[in-house]
Amino acid sequence: MPIKIIGTNGHNAGRVFSFDEHKEVILFGRSDSADVRFPADNTLVSRQHLSLKLEHDRYKIVIRAENSAYVDGEEAYPGDELSFGEHRLVIGLPDSQEVFQLEVSSQDSDMAETQPAIKIKKSVRQQTQQLKKAYFWAFSLFAVVCTVGFIYLKHGSQSLHQQINALANASQTAIEKANFEQVLRNKRESVYLVAVQGPDTVEGVGTAWVVAKGVLATNAHVVEALEENLKENGATHKAVIISSKAPDYQLHEVTEMQIHPHYEAFASQHSHSNKVNFDGTWLDFVPSYDIGLLEVDKPELLAPVLPIASDAALLELDSGMAVGLIGFPQEGSVGGGINLLKPSAQVQMGHLTSVTDFFFTAQEKALNHLIQHNLPSHGGASGSPIFDTKGEVIAIHNAGNSTVVDNKRIKTGVGVNFAQRADLVKELLLDKVKINETQRFSYWQGKYAAYKTPIEIAVSNYKANLLAKGLDLTALSVQHSSETIADATMRDGFYWWESTLSLAERATEILITVESNSSAKVNLIWVDSSGADIARYENTFTFAHVSLSPDDEMVYEWLQFIGMDDTRLYVYSDQPNTVFKLSVFAM
Repeated sequence: MPIKIIGTNGHNAGRVFSFDEHKEVILFGRSDSADVRFPADNTLVSRQHLSLKLEHDRYKIVIRAENSAYVDGEEAYPGDELSFGEHRLVIGLPDSQEVFQLEVSSQDSDMAETQPAIKIKKSVRQQTQQLKKAYFWAFSLFAVVCTVGFIYLKHGSQSLHQQINALANASQTAIEKANFEQVLRNKRESVYLVAVQGPDTVEGVGTAWVVAKGVLATNAHVVEALEENLKENGATHKAVIISSKAPDYQLHEVTEMQIHPHYEAFASQHSHSNKVNFDGTWLDFVPSYDIGLLEVDKPELLAPVLPIASDAALLELDSGMAVGLIGFPQEGSVGGGINLLKPSAQVQMGHLTSVTDFFFTAQEKALNHLIQHNLPSHGGASGSPIFDTKGEVIAIHNAGNSTVVDNKRIKTGVGVNFAQRADLVKELLLDKVKINETQRFSYWQGKYAAYKTPIEIAVSNYKANLLAKGLDLTALSVQHSSETIADATMRDGFYWWESTLSLAERATEILITVESNSSAKVNLIWVDSSGADIARYENTFTFAHVSLSPDDEMVYEWLQFIGMDDTRLYVYSDQPNTVFKLSVFAM
């Protein structure tokens, strides 16, 4: 059985080794006795790394378990046979530079090839896999027969058909879970690293996956990071995606970017709500509708599209379901976590922990877009697809529980991270966002109404105290005023607003609150008719992006005084055109 071995890359590039049918063993390695030798300092190749052994007019592979080699892209195992024709042999790992072309021909080339009645050739690996499957199915069939027999004896034949269907479904689920690891491995090439490439640098930003021809799905905040980076660096940089498939690690340039419109709409609603949680902490939510799309050049060269689970399957997502993630976590990792030029995707497995709306409440299924899970979360994994055991995308990872220490994000011990349900990707991809907009905005407003601002809590406590004193609240006079501090009234480096506070009757109790809808520091001075301070609160009324306890003295004060007419209120801010709400309660 003649064989020709041609070095196409590496140390033996350009060399040709020819052997006839009398050469029973061909050795690759660093040993002096090797037929195809490698340098002594090439520690990726062992002394006797791999042999081709001639048996019955076929070359079989002889290799130790700790050595690695690949034939035609598949890992080589002991007993694998080389068929007639050409093969690609890689000595070492898949990206090794030691590559050969094998040309195998019959020693009786003039004789017609035998047509066997039964195809019996199988490698040790293939035989093992087939035996495993055979044992699994035999055991499953035995379990089904025993269980069906028991059910029949106990319940009769009336519900037998239903029980068989249930068992069949359970068997299918077991099969899917048993094959889940391989299912995830098969999806890796469709998941790409998102990066910004400069003249001499590459910066990892996140993860994206193929959702349609020429289109990849990621997070809206990943798109924002790309846009910000390109804006800062100008035309010298470009947004790219990089494949993890060796040996090419193909790179595509991003040509178009899109963000789900409700991502910014929800964030705006939240930032202007000025609400606190039920325990008095500042209200905070996971970035919501965090979906983005990327279009790239060379769409025909992208890996296969990853299927999104059906709407029916998405509605049935629940706690405890097994899931997997493929992505490129980088933040806080040794060596940056990945090789940015030749990235290797991380495959992780876990379970769903909860399925809720963006307000952490389990609502009707159509509204439960926040998928909570225990898959690890680090910067760079944003945009990673999350799969069910069928290999269909059910969510897109976008956030995790963390705290900031010395300007670095540190993962908490909560063990719960977050994702956006995949139907949000569908509606953006199919341009169906507007269909749900009116209902969605109304739903947000209803949910926000359940929370209160620090001012509302202060007023509620104020009234409760009045009632506890036995006072009649019908005597409570209320003044509400929404005003704007105009820059025309600027003096002493601040922007001022002033008004007269006139109380027709002698007041014995008063509550004054000021709330701003911006991040400005709103200050209050209350003076009597002579100009003397009655109360002064400086740099205290900041109700955006700051956590305040409802009973903090910075929010409100009980003020006792004997009636004063024509007192004046001064409100000033460090930012122009600050809109604020002034509330005065007096008795």
